[in-house]
Amino acid sequence: MSTKKIASSIDSFLWPNRYTLEFLGFWPPEPGTSSISKYFAAFRIVFSILAIGFLFVPEIMMVVVFWGDITVLTGVGCVSTTLAQLNFKMLYVLARRRRFCRAYRKTRELWSMTDHESELRKGLEKLAGQAKKYSIAFFFTCFCNNISFTTLSVVVWLNYNAQENKSLLERRLPFDVWFGFDLQRTPNFELVFVGQSISAIFCCFGIVGLDTAMMALILHVCGHFRVIGARLRAIGQGMHNDVQSKNSVEYLHTSRKLAIWQCIQYHQQMIKFAEEVRSLLSPIIFVQLLTSGLEICLSGYAVIVNSDAGNYGDLVKCTGYFLSVFIQLIIWCWPGQILIQDSSEIGRIVLHDLPWWDMATEQQRQFVFVIFRTQKECQITALGFQVMSMSKLTDVFNTAGSYLALLRRVYEKETEE
Repeated sequence: MSTKKIASSIDSFLWPNRYTLEFLGFWPPEPGTSSISKYFAAFRIVFSILAIGFLFVPEIMMVVVFWGDITVLTGVGCVSTTLAQLNFKMLYVLARRRRFCRAYRKTRELWSMTDHESELRKGLEKLAGQAKKYSIAFFFTCFCNNISFTTLSVVVWLNYNAQENKSLLERRLPFDVWFGFDLQRTPNFELVFVGQSISAIFCCFGIVGLDTAMMALILHVCGHFRVIGARLRAIGQGMHNDVQSKNSVEYLHTSRKLAIWQCIQYHQQMIKFAEEVRSLLSPIIFVQLLTSGLEICLSGYAVIVNSDAGNYGDLVKCTGYFLSVFIQLIIWCWPGQILIQDSSEIGRIVLHDLPWWDMATEQQRQFVFVIFRTQKECQITALGFQVMSMSKLTDVFNTAGSYLALLRRVYEKETEE
């Protein structure tokens, strides 16, 4: 009994998001949380912002100092763009902390409403399970990036120590930065190396935690639309199997009328919640779309340059980074596509799977409103003018490809000169 209860608990699906965000102090506090725990969470938030700033600010300075060097700008620019995204998301979540906490509590409340419907909740649990798997996979990808960046620097460092003439080789940090002082001197290099390693861990947890938590939120909304669809199909199947029905009054007995009314109320509730989620995530998605094309362009250019130059260590590093950016964009576009499909599917179910023509006039009128409402599917948008879907993913890549081709021509022109 306890095993079944744990398997269907929402916490069994949200634990990757919980652990990554609790590491940074961003996870919503549970009722009854002590003041010490809240203060410690606030400390982790401040420390996380400072740790990420230790990497972000010197990279911005690097961009300013080497503004004319395309090779430097592409290597530093893609990482600094990602960090700019992360900083905006963290500050936005802090500014809208109460709304995010309400959305989290609402998600738990909606889940608990379906605890008695284990069969009808399979669609919701499937999407929640996919959100958990993709969260773990994205964390693994980002953590591997940290390992590749750090490992390459360690290898160069070891080669440097093995050299008798230290002037023939320079040590490399995991991330190119500018501090205004000599980073090759000891202990400057060692201190910055340790600082970047710590900062990279916080960046990994921040990027994965925030992005996957919002992905999970959208997929949970999609899952509840699937629960509504399963409920309506069950009602329709029950009505088809009710051989005792002779007319609409006898056909729709009290319990079935109640089930229909609950489905309609559930649908209206989910439409309202989906709109709240759209409004809450809209600024974040706008920044994500605005900068994702630049990330893809710069990281793709870095892959091409290192491939041409035969820098295989940097090639592996940049290729892994490019894949992470690609996965991150999918994490935002794919749930938006699922939400469009699942929210519009309700109208098709009402029209084809329910014998609405045998219902009373009151129920027919209610379902007509449901069908009309599903003509405008629920969407996740970037400030209301860009809809997140798989087609948007191709648009971003087309735009990034155009910029990449331009950078490629500039690079070839500079090489010829």
